[in-house]
Order: sequence, then C-alpha cells, then structure tokens
Amino acid sequence: MNTKIKILIGVLIVGLVLIGSWLIWKNQIIGICSDKTPQFCDKTCKSDDDCKLGCGCGCISKEEKCECLGIGYTPPHPCFGCKCINNTCTFKGDKFYIGAKETKNAFLCENIKNQNCKDICYFELALETKNISLCERIENEENKNTCFEQLEKQNKTHIR
Repeated sequence: MNTKIKILIGVLIVGLVLIGSWLIWKNQIIGICSDKTPQFCDKTCKSDDDCKLGCGCGCISKEEKCECLGIGYTPPHPCFGCKCINNTCTFKGDKFYIGAKETKNAFLCENIKNQNCKDICYFELALETKNISLCERIENEENKNTCFEQLEKQNKTHIR
C-alpha cells in the first residue's frame, strides 16, 4: 500500500477519534437535566414564580425540562418549596415548621400560613412529644383522627 494512503487513513482515524472524544466531552459538559444528573439543570430565576420542583431534579427553572430516568415521583412536602434566592432556584423549608421541629415548640406551628403544613407540624410534634392536646389543633379531620389513633397505639405499647 502506498505510504500516502497509509498516512491519509491514519489521519482519518485520528480525526474520528478526536471528533468522537470531543462529542463525548461536550455531552458531559452540557449534559441533560435528569434525576440522575441534576447538576446539568438550569436553576436560574428572578422570582419564586420562575422556579418549580422537578421530579428528582430538585428546584429548577420553570422553563427547564427534567427527565425522570429512575426516581419515581414523590409529592412535595407542604412545608417545603422552591424559592428564588440570589437568582438561583433553591429548595427551602418554612422557617416556623423547621423551628418547631428543632425546638419541639408547638407555639411556632401557629405562625405557619399553609394550613396543610400547620397540621403536619402539630401532627409530628404530637407524636414526638406524646402531647395529645396538639392533635386537637389539627383542622383536617382525617389527620386529626389519625393523630389520636397513633398516640393511643403508642400509649398501649408503652403500658405493656
């Protein structure tokens, strides 16, 4: 075989390897926003309305599309949500809920505006502190009844 043809074939092979490597590298830099690669998701925002909770991707820009590849959908906790902080979509919890949970101070639950979150605050603190009077503050009747039932079960297991 002619040396010019060998050189040409060598240059083509090296060129293909370089182009293939570049495409792989570029894909890793740009990437796809998914639950497996949330670092590639756009999280820029100007206000809280610019953010949304993507399935497994966390808080992302409302224009971003999150590909769900492995993690199933989990409904958001009513005491946590996406906020725009320093132009970045960030997962943030209600400060009164977090404070009540950390200090076990049920009076902080009263300051929570979202009623579902307020009910959860009372429910969780009632179970943690075994204070049945907190169940009475829950507005959702089904959750209130569940709270009473859970505390009764806890009391029966501690009596035995």
